[in-house]
Amino acid sequence: MEQKKSLISKIGSLYNLSNKAWLIVALIGIGIAGLTYSPTQGEGDVKGVLGCNQTPASELKTLPDEQLKTIFSIAKIDIARDTVNFNSNKNYIPVVNEPKFTQYSETDGCMQNEELVVVVQNAEQTKVYPSKILLSNLIVNDKIADTDVVISYCGFCDSYQVYERKFQNESLSFGISNYIYKNSDLLFDNKSESLWSQMSGEALSGTFTGGKLKRYPFRLMSYQQAKTEFPSAEVLSFDTGSRRDYTSNQFKDFITSDEIPSPIFNASDKLKNKQLAIGFFLNNRAYAFTPDLMPEKINLDGRELNISKQGGEYIVIAGDEKMRVYQAYWYVWYDFNPETVIINKQG
Repeated sequence: MEQKKSLISKIGSLYNLSNKAWLIVALIGIGIAGLTYSPTQGEGDVKGVLGCNQTPASELKTLPDEQLKTIFSIAKIDIARDTVNFNSNKNYIPVVNEPKFTQYSETDGCMQNEELVVVVQNAEQTKVYPSKILLSNLIVNDKIADTDVVISYCGFCDSYQVYERKFQNESLSFGISNYIYKNSDLLFDNKSESLWSQMSGEALSGTFTGGKLKRYPFRLMSYQQAKTEFPSAEVLSFDTGSRRDYTSNQFKDFITSDEIPSPIFNASDKLKNKQLAIGFFLNNRAYAFTPDLMPEKINLDGRELNISKQGGEYIVIAGDEKMRVYQAYWYVWYDFNPETVIINKQG
């Protein structure tokens, strides 16, 4: 406890954190890192309180704890003014670089039916990524068949994103930089350590500035729905290479607070900041609705849309086309998509 108090004091003094909002950000950052289990746990204690196999102590992975080598002089944004940094080294949060996969029978013991999972698939393979892992490790560097992909979660956005990892004919791996911009995590790549937005997939600082990762289709649904629809899928194992407290959501206090970690550039009072927005794009225009006022039928740009929620998944169909659907807190969604049209039904 004394060590954590001194760490809080240290970060507070570095940032002169007299403002409660920034102090909460610092505490959240500390809390995320503090959820790592002690490597001294016994070899036999691979399930712990979770109920699923976790990484044995002898197999825990250690990532380099060092400063970023990003070339900050190359940037689309003013790093000092527009971003917030937790003043920590890269790899503060251990991402999953060597994912292992298992069957539902192994993960049933630690997943509730209603909990969300990310499903990534192509004609050859289907993979399921439990939200419990993504909420704690934030990034999984993986591949689906022959395509390298990165699956990510942003706790300040409540946003899940999947991108292809190939850029300029190179396969990149990603980690957490501990910078955020527009309240979205900035990921760093292992080649140039450029900083990439989790929400947009665009490189905002470093050698690859201006580059953009290609989005890869995914579906967000309940664990039970994934089991029903994809009974033979490969499920990401909780043997992730690190010991994390997968039993709790480290962002739960942030969800219920009014605090916003970093500057908002495009603000909207049409919805509450942390209302969940379900968004999609039609004819290059952004639309969004909230779960409580989801329209079932609506005409947009001359097309009839049918909207539903099935098995925890929001489904938007325009004619015979199934739209890609995303979720994020309203204040983040609108900041990235200020032209968004809200299509809530009249409540």
